[in-house]
Formats: sequence, C-alpha cells, structure tokens
Amino acid sequence: MRRMAFVLTLVAAAGLVAGCGGNKDESETAAPETAAPVETAPPPPPPPKTAMAMVQPLGSNQISGQVTFTQAAAGGVDVQVTLQNATGEHGLHVHEGGECGTDGKAAGPHWNPQNEKHGVLGSTPHHMGDLGNITGGSLTMHVPDWTIGDGGASDVIGHTVVVHAKADDLKTDPAGNSGDRVACGVITMGGGTPTETPMGTGSTGTEMTPGSGTTSQPTK
Repeated sequence: MRRMAFVLTLVAAAGLVAGCGGNKDESETAAPETAAPVETAPPPPPPPKTAMAMVQPLGSNQISGQVTFTQAAAGGVDVQVTLQNATGEHGLHVHEGGECGTDGKAAGPHWNPQNEKHGVLGSTPHHMGDLGNITGGSLTMHVPDWTIGDGGASDVIGHTVVVHAKADDLKTDPAGNSGDRVACGVITMGGGTPTETPMGTGSTGTEMTPGSGTTSQPTK
C-alpha cells in the first residue's frame, strides 16, 4: 500500500509540473511586433534663382520695359525680354558696368570676361554679353553659359542690359554697329521693382549670357 501511495504521489506531481508548463503565459513566447516605418516625403527642391533688370529710357528716348532671368534646372539661364515703344529691330547687349548714367556710358563696354571679338551666341567668337537683336519688343531665349548669383565669371549679377538704337550686325567690333544706347537697366538679384532707375548702381543682379534671335539659342 505504501508503495502504491508513493507511485500515485509521483504521478500527481508529474501531472502538476506538466500542467504548469503547458499553461505558460503566451506573452512570454510570442514574437514582439515591429512597428511599420513611417514614410516621409522628401523636402521640396529650392526655388530657382531669379533676377530682373528694369529697363528705362536714356535721354529723350521712349523705350522701356523689363528683362527677367530664371535659373534653368538643367543649367544655364532662361531670359525673357519685354520692351515698350521698341518698334523694329534693336541691338541688345549685357554690358560690364553696374550702372547706366544719364546716357548709358556708365554701363561701360560689353560684358566680355574672355576678351573675345564681338559676335553672336552659338558662334565663335562672341562676347559673353552679345544677345543679338530684339524685334518688336519681345525676346525669349536660353543662355547655357550664364549663371545667377554664384560670383563666377559667368554671373550676371551687377551688370547692365543696354538697348541700342539700331540693329546689331553681329560681327563688327565692339558693338555690332548698333548705334547709340537708348535704354538701360541694372540686373538685380531676385527681381527688380518699378522704382529702380538706370542711374543706380547694381550691387546685385542675375546672370546673363550672349545670344540673338527670338527663340532659344543652341549651345556652343
């Protein structure tokens, strides 16, 4: 009898141990859940650099308007010129100086850091500031060599846009035989205002590059 009682005790103890193991808390064996990563949108690209020249008449001339410069995503600068009272064809150039003066002479010579001969964008040679001609007061073009606000040799900041009385012949030094300077504007970074005058200095501005025609120009 004692042996039988001892055996039953062992069986009961084994069952108790097995029962405790089988009722183990599921939380102790379940794999921890991993939180799904939170997707964040990439930051928007910075806005393109822009600049503007408010073109105003010189002397008794009546031509006025504005030139806008926008940094292109693929490089270079997109240029939009809109002039009033500019009938016919007029030479259009970027000059070295940062102011215009009363007669435009303060703008200095053509912007020409490479010291090239006068010509037209897309050909060799040409000045950095050779924009060719504007017809009917409107011109849209892309200048692949220009920059805006980087301080380099191709930066148009602080230079001037000059409109001439006659058409540019695209070959004669130093200004294509395009006659007197009849309108001028200083190129300023970020856009100009109607109160800017060509007599002011251009401590800031946008980049421009030489070219001609009324549509985008080919690269060199």
